Amino acid sequence: MITTTEQQAFSERLAQAMKAAKMAAGPTSLMRAFNAASSLPPITTHAVRKWLVGESIPTQAKLLILSRMVGADPNWLRFGDGEAEFTPVESTIEQREVFSAVMGLGRRELRAVLALALALRGVA
Repeated sequence: MITTTEQQAFSERLAQAMKAAKMAAGPTSLMRAFNAASSLPPITTHAVRKWLVGESIPTQAKLLILSRMVGADPNWLRFGDGEAEFTPVESTIEQREVFSAVMGLGRRELRAVLALALALRGVA
């Protein structure tokens, strides 16, 4: 059973890793970045808020994506094992740049970008 202490410790490590990765600390920005980086079903802002305030810990699959996003070892992020070493992940930087570039687009343009992204991933 996961304890409140474990959840709070995870929350603190996640905040530390996000800061090292120069990511915005809010749940909305993390949710958007996570959903952009993941092929899993989308997560909600509420779920991310619970991670950030120490109310829950993500599943293993989500934890692996988070660790890749922030450039942290998944075992350290989840359990605090080892040293806090952060490796900048180039794809994360590129994903954030893409996300920033599409923020101001209209609905029609966003649909076109989504269709292109899905086609490139072979999902369409």
